[in-house]
Amino acid sequence: MKPSDCILFSGGAPGAEAAFGACAETHGAEEVNFTFDGHNIDRHRGVRVLNHEELLAGDVSLEYVSKLMRRRYTDSPTLRRILQTLWYQVNNGQEIYVVGAIQDDDTVRGGTGWGAEFAKLCNKPLSVFDQVKDRWCRWTGSAWQALDAARLPVITHPHFNPESFLAVLVRLKADTTGFLPEDSEMRVTALLLASVLCVCAPAFAQDWDQYTFKEDGFKVDFPAQPKVATTTFKSEYGADLPAKVYSVDQGREHYKVTIADYTQAPRILDENAKKTCPTDYPDERSCGLVNAGRGYWKEDLAGAVLWATVGFLQRDAKLTHLAFAWQDLVQGHEIQMINNADKSRTFGFIAMHKDHLYIFEATVPGNAAPPGLFQQSAGWVDANGNGVRYQSIYSDVYAEHPDVFPGQPKLTGQGRGGGAAPGATPAPGAGR
Repeated sequence: MKPSDCILFSGGAPGAEAAFGACAETHGAEEVNFTFDGHNIDRHRGVRVLNHEELLAGDVSLEYVSKLMRRRYTDSPTLRRILQTLWYQVNNGQEIYVVGAIQDDDTVRGGTGWGAEFAKLCNKPLSVFDQVKDRWCRWTGSAWQALDAARLPVITHPHFNPESFLAVLVRLKADTTGFLPEDSEMRVTALLLASVLCVCAPAFAQDWDQYTFKEDGFKVDFPAQPKVATTTFKSEYGADLPAKVYSVDQGREHYKVTIADYTQAPRILDENAKKTCPTDYPDERSCGLVNAGRGYWKEDLAGAVLWATVGFLQRDAKLTHLAFAWQDLVQGHEIQMINNADKSRTFGFIAMHKDHLYIFEATVPGNAAPPGLFQQSAGWVDANGNGVRYQSIYSDVYAEHPDVFPGQPKLTGQGRGGGAAPGATPAPGAGR
């Protein structure tokens, strides 16, 4: 990676940030330091003073931060502006590096901890040098993984845009004396940010909070109390399933969660099949197939996530991303689209949990940040509202219907019997 291809995004504050800026300058890398009027910084190269409107764009509810971080932050103008500048640093970072101390609740101590939590919400690669334990750790998505000397963090995400390549020059290493950028020792807490073009969260001026719906088995962050509507969801095989829609509309931003109750699919499809199947059930697929279930309820259940994904693909929009993914280890499909009419962007996650289909989707203006808080906060709860967390990836059909969808189906043969009766000798060449 050439130094001329690199940008370091930072705050230029005394200590670690200033040392990393000096290191970037020594090697000829570009440097951008976000700050605000009246804030003293040590770096004076690439200074980007954020104005009032720009600071508001990165505003964050201190109540939300305090709840997320499980600690109380003082509502002071200076602290608020520092958190607002962190928003710009993380938004412009593709790989996030923090020097600090990891606490028992997996947060990072101090104001820097908000930058680390924001990086988690944005699903960006996050590495922290833990000053207390004197080692590097990497966030895996659910826990911190300690790194040994052979696996120190390596910056791997140069990112191209029409104006430049974005990456980071600084080499990071740790030894018994502490955290060293090049040859400069430091023992301070600071947020050290790599670079990128993408952004990842809506404006934090909104009052985002986590909402738990124990009767429907999920939790998610919304920017306001959602409206709830009762409706039906038509399955692939025609069952009108009981459903609910939780939604929040704020200007041009739209957030929605649809839940369809597939526990009712076998009953509804069976009743539909009875209306057309003869009493003696001849060789009619929807009437008699054991593996499919009467009315194809087994196929309907197993294909629910794919069916909902097809619903997205049929919209007047351009598909930009479709992948297997999981939220809190519940597997599903992740989808992103650009709507042809107004160029707004839609982000979705579709999953089955406890025979309920969940469709999380958010649509934001094309020039707005992706809805990171909404996307990354989706999770599952039990009937008492307690969080549900699995030790490995959860698949609905395997977990809830092992008799119908066993993890390892038994073999009935390899087709070499040639159709002969048990004990009979198959004809020469039969079954080959």
